[in-house]
Amino acid sequence: MELRRYEPPLGKDLIDELSAFWEATYGFCYDGFRHIFEGDETEHNTDIVYVAREGNDLVGTCHLTIPRGNPELGGLGEVATSVPHRGRGVAGWLCKQALCDFEARGGRALFLGTGNPAAARIYERLGWQRMGNSVVFVNLLHFDTIDDFYADHSAKADGVTIVRGSAAQRIALVPLILYPHETAVLDFNTQICSTKFKIQEMCLGLYPKYAKYESDGQSAWFCAVSQKGRLVGLSTVVCAESQCCVDGFTYPNHKQTEPELLREAIKWAQSRGDVQARVAAQDTEKLAVFESLGFVEKERYAGADMGEMVLLEIEQ
Repeated sequence: MELRRYEPPLGKDLIDELSAFWEATYGFCYDGFRHIFEGDETEHNTDIVYVAREGNDLVGTCHLTIPRGNPELGGLGEVATSVPHRGRGVAGWLCKQALCDFEARGGRALFLGTGNPAAARIYERLGWQRMGNSVVFVNLLHFDTIDDFYADHSAKADGVTIVRGSAAQRIALVPLILYPHETAVLDFNTQICSTKFKIQEMCLGLYPKYAKYESDGQSAWFCAVSQKGRLVGLSTVVCAESQCCVDGFTYPNHKQTEPELLREAIKWAQSRGDVQARVAAQDTEKLAVFESLGFVEKERYAGADMGEMVLLEIEQ
């Protein structure tokens, strides 16, 4: 069996072959991901596609993504084996190759997601551990526990900068969202809740929930990034007609950054309409932050999956 590594831009024929292989494996269209393999994200991420072949036959694949601005994190996806070759350890072999390459580039935490119990058992044998109340697994290098990783990764830092969201945060937003925040509803706009209150059923699929805000002109997202290149907070703003809804969150150690992060979203929204926020009633600390930014409560209502919600609007 031969292993080949490819980095974008990939040739059209190879992209077509891989897309068809993954679509047959996972049952959904890969057209929305072609731009990655065509090289559109090379400024932000290093992508390596691992392809195993026997002769001309495509036997198995996996896909490693490493942020250029923070190579201590990585994401692993597209782990797939052709039906005739399953049960021969192909997936495990490919994952080991990717993990070795990731560690050699300075990697410390490699994330992947699976809801498949058989796949989960393979990953666990290879050193991955499940993150609480989620389908996300992480392989930690140089950390004994997830708590040890978060103690280092989310440590309070000076010099945090607020920037517009981009593909640079494709992987970095995974650990931020998976952290067991005390805030129940992290972001009303993206419908993301803390894993302490609701199971997170996405891993690398989390980034597309934010990517849609990059170019539609009616929404935007912002990131709080430390001097080490670590993502420590996210905020979003979504406008419909003349109403703009703002939300956001940070790691607990970076709560002092939350008002500044929200102000960026508010500033963007104010030129487009009235600004409001929707916060879970139980999230009293977040309510206090919005009130400090000039928001006042307008009404309370029953949220479908989020309990009692509070509608706030900023006073003009």
